[in-house]
Amino acid sequence: MRLEYLPFDPDEHIDVLYQLLLRRRHNISHSKAPTEKEHSEFCLSHPYRHWYLIYNSTEPIGAFYITSENCIAINLVEDKKDFINQTLDFIFSNFNPLPEVPSVIPPNFYCNIHPLNEKYIEAVTERDAELIQWSYVFKNSS
Repeated sequence: MRLEYLPFDPDEHIDVLYQLLLRRRHNISHSKAPTEKEHSEFCLSHPYRHWYLIYNSTEPIGAFYITSENCIAINLVEDKKDFINQTLDFIFSNFNPLPEVPSVIPPNFYCNIHPLNEKYIEAVTERDAELIQWSYVFKNSS
């Protein structure tokens, strides 16, 4: 099944994106889901360079975004390697990394992956992606 990609439109998609966020199995940026109001405010702040919803036929199944630091994030309701690969193909065919800025923007796209998201890890490893770091959060530092 071929996926479809629709640019995120806050006027039409905030609720869809919120429902997808609530159904996600792997989260990196939050341990507790934001409220609808917090989510809406975040979306309206336009935090990403590119942001797309991912559809399987007419059903939204996830989203991806690309940051101004060349970071790719793919968030799917169900981790399917084929869907991850299709989405990576779409990204690599339609977008280019921004130019490198030493210590700020790497020269290539990269992604952060939850350590339990085995399908995502398999997909990027099969594409010769190289593990460059492990990140840890200090939960009691704020």
